[in-house]
Amino acid sequence: MLTEKLLLVVRSTDQSVSIGPEWIIDTEISIRDILYVERVEQCLNILRGSPVYLPRQKKLKKKLLSTSGPLLHESIELSRSHDAEEIAECINYLTDKHLKF
Repeated sequence: MLTEKLLLVVRSTDQSVSIGPEWIIDTEISIRDILYVERVEQCLNILRGSPVYLPRQKKLKKKLLSTSGPLLHESIELSRSHDAEEIAECINYLTDKHLKF
């Protein structure tokens, strides 16, 4: 699942059709943390930073200070290479959009 701010990697449990599947979030990645994404066949390789946040004194919002923390690698396997290509393009668009602001 991809939104303007998050990439969620979800999976469903195998439950009966009458109850419906239960969705479980395996990974949650902020678009702002993504440094690089590439596609190899059906696999998305995502390199992301681990930002350090410091709360502001008067507001509850968080301020990004640095992305100099450890780099993290995520490999996400999709069922079709076409889907992986489309998601990689969307992620690149969103990361470029966030860099402008």
